[in-house]
Amino acid sequence: MKNLKDLSNDLKKRFNEKNLKGIVKMKLVEEGERDCDHARQNGEYQNRSGTLRSAFMYRVSDGGEVVAEGGYQNVQGSEPQTVDPQTLALQALDEQDTMGKGLRLTFVNGADYAKYVEDKGRNVTRATIEYMKNNLKNIFD
Repeated sequence: MKNLKDLSNDLKKRFNEKNLKGIVKMKLVEEGERDCDHARQNGEYQNRSGTLRSAFMYRVSDGGEVVAEGGYQNVQGSEPQTVDPQTLALQALDEQDTMGKGLRLTFVNGADYAKYVEDKGRNVTRATIEYMKNNLKNIFD
């Protein structure tokens, strides 16, 4: 049987773990927002319809539950959009985010031609993924 001191230590440990996890979730949400902004501002392609710049989103999940998602910002181009970029981004999140165990930050561009533009040598997500890696390393080191 545990004594009062052991119970108190157990409660403190659980409280600290819960608070730490909450702080990590908050940091991942902040990172997701920064990454979407970074990608929109640093994309190396012409902004014809605005779909490619609009279709960035992130999701933070914890053990299969969505904690937060966001980053979407509608950007207008010189031509009208023929699809809803937010719907594309949400579909891409659903496809990429396997909702596994633990905390997860998923960053996507939902435009179906994003990879094509990247393959042509234009930066859509590549620079932002490096930016994200560096930021997360600095946060968690």
